[in-house]
Amino acid sequence: MIEQLLEIPLQFAHYAAVLFLLGVLAVVWLVPARFVYTGASRPPLVRDLRFWASVVLLFQVFVYLLLP
Repeated sequence: MIEQLLEIPLQFAHYAAVLFLLGVLAVVWLVPARFVYTGASRPPLVRDLRFWASVVLLFQVFVYLLLP
């Protein structure tokens, strides 16, 4: 079993990591706004935690795709 896993190219691990990060990004934006703001008015985009989570996740995706 371990030998079979070692035969898989490392590039597939990069693709799996990128897909995982994009999945997390989708989940971040699928959270309803009422859970994010807890009754307060909608803040500007710069103060939205989902925006900054997206920036960090997209940076990670960029790093994984740029540095294989």
